[in-house]
Amino acid sequence: MPEINVEVTNLVFFEVDRALQRKDLNRAESIAMNYLRAHKNVDAEWFFLLGMIYYKNLSFKEAAIIFNKAHVSAPNSLKFALQLARSYQMLGYYGRSEAILLSLLAIDADNDQVLALLAVCADVAGKREDALAFIDRSIIVNDTNAEAKYLKVSFLINAGYLDSAISWLDHIVNRHGDSDRVAALRSFAFERQGKYQEAFATVERLMPNTDLHAVALAYGRAAIHCDTNTRLDSFNKIKKWVKNKLLLLSEQDKSSLMFTLGDLADKLGNFEEAYLSYIKANSFACVERYDRSIVSKFVELCMAYEPNNIRGVENDSENIFIVGMPRSGSSLVEQMLIKSGKIFGHGETGYVGNIVRQISNGEVVNYLGFLHNLNIKSVLSLAKGLKFSYRSAGMHFKHADKMLFNYQFVPLILKLFPDARIIHLVRDYRDVVLSCFAHNFSGYHPYKYTISDIIFQFRAHLEIMNRWTLLFPENIITVEYERLVSYPTAVMSEIARFIGICPNYDFTKFYELSTACITSSYSQVKQPLYRTSIGRWRAYRDIIDFE
Repeated sequence: MPEINVEVTNLVFFEVDRALQRKDLNRAESIAMNYLRAHKNVDAEWFFLLGMIYYKNLSFKEAAIIFNKAHVSAPNSLKFALQLARSYQMLGYYGRSEAILLSLLAIDADNDQVLALLAVCADVAGKREDALAFIDRSIIVNDTNAEAKYLKVSFLINAGYLDSAISWLDHIVNRHGDSDRVAALRSFAFERQGKYQEAFATVERLMPNTDLHAVALAYGRAAIHCDTNTRLDSFNKIKKWVKNKLLLLSEQDKSSLMFTLGDLADKLGNFEEAYLSYIKANSFACVERYDRSIVSKFVELCMAYEPNNIRGVENDSENIFIVGMPRSGSSLVEQMLIKSGKIFGHGETGYVGNIVRQISNGEVVNYLGFLHNLNIKSVLSLAKGLKFSYRSAGMHFKHADKMLFNYQFVPLILKLFPDARIIHLVRDYRDVVLSCFAHNFSGYHPYKYTISDIIFQFRAHLEIMNRWTLLFPENIITVEYERLVSYPTAVMSEIARFIGICPNYDFTKFYELSTACITSSYSQVKQPLYRTSIGRWRAYRDIIDFE
């Protein structure tokens, strides 16, 4: 191989850069690869250049491999580390991205790019307040960064702070000018407020001439709530738009649009089309896939678990935990409890999960073994800390934590709070399976991308909860979704007595609450109780194998 010549290198860099400016990514890649094959002792800048070619060509796996080489070659380079972290995020590897970013933050606590990317990691993990804190710091460091402000608006919408989101959009327009991105975010905010016509009108004028995926997504999401003709027209326009823009879309963009197309087809009664869209949506999703062996191992550990006598302090049944599988009615129960005026709804917090990671040194699957090693001093300290976390947000109210996957941690919860109340939501597994498969969740749900994996997860969760109910029968009530929506007053009266409040209010008026619901059920809990979702799976019984 010839040695590197500076003049040749500069010429090749120029040719690659010119090809990138023309958006001729194939030409840029060809020039760069020929140069790399012909020379030795290539420095990290060349790996970075090649990585950027792959990144701009939406080949994020290849980009990550190249950026990792550049990062290893020059570990102190902020540029290489940041681009590797971005590539991991585009692949759905948020844990890997966060590890890199936290190491960078330790070196430079005021880097606006690092802070913004950490905000994305926190938001995906459901740590919405952390996400807002990171993005606020990023904006303080660099007020000229419009992208960080767009992210802030997105986080505010996801957290249910809709008035603040709209106020920030007005700020962005005044400071940076109007854009398709602003229109998309404004539409999302209107949709969350239930202003569906305004949401639709905000982006309708931009379709199909926009290049922005978020506009097409907002257009489809708003159309779902419109009349049949609007849904059909939107479905056809988005499908055509996706086909025309396919090479410009990342896998994540394709996934979110396919979920929207599936929802539109479902509303139109075209269930075969809907199912095909959901299959594509789940196949495009960038996630670390489900590992059944880990779940099976955890189930075995749960079956073998026997509690000891070390307990925290009784707390007047102050702490309530709503658990189960997603799409089982947890948001509905939470809103009905909040309506009492005696319950503070914390939503899906990570408080319990944080303690589990703390006591198990990150070995969450084996946390039950570490649980036995806790002495009374440690238990009381952990209980005090968890109690403070809830009370700092919810003051003197009873506290409802609806992090559904806390069902895995019931022994820890009851060790800290022996009189805690666990509300276990169950629903016809076929409706759960369909709803999970058809839903574009945020956060970590690796089981939801195939029908068989969702069924496996559902059965594992049920086996675990049966074990806890056997061990802690006084602390757990099981509530069937179908019975809840058919006989809400009777079922909620049972729950009220179980958690220690008087059932002397109208549970069915939960939709009148002004509090924000920040889960994926935000639109359902803003309307009166309905039963149409019961047995929805039957429309798909000739298409999907639910066994």
